[in-house]
Amino acid sequence: MRQMQSVKDNVIALKKENYELTKTDQETADLLSSYFKEAFTVEDTTNIPTVIQRVFNWKDTHLNFSTEIVMKKLRHLETDKSPGPDSIHPLLLKECAANAILAKPLSLVFQHSYETGILPDKWRTAHIVPIHIQERQQN
Repeated sequence: MRQMQSVKDNVIALKKENYELTKTDQETADLLSSYFKEAFTVEDTTNIPTVIQRVFNWKDTHLNFSTEIVMKKLRHLETDKSPGPDSIHPLLLKECAANAILAKPLSLVFQHSYETGILPDKWRTAHIVPIHIQERQQN
């Protein structure tokens, strides 16, 4: 999968506090780690609200998640994106869209989720990745 991706991950050197550049990927990762430890706070996880089932009174009561519609969506996935929380690469999903082997079960899951108003737990998760933007040097 990695070889077929058009976007390649490259770790670049970062400036340390003493204005020297990092020399190894490990040193760069450690520098980023220490920065994020300082910049972000730890959230209180003792009081997380629970999700309860609700009636949404959908206006579109005839929404259709047919196998054909799901296959069409799978065929149009962007393959240079990284996998989501399910760890399934979009390239693999797109390649499997050629037949209904994958689209049929997905269409059933989507339809059931829509009808019940309940989302699978994994659909409520996301991978958030920081993107380093190199600062411009001032003259």
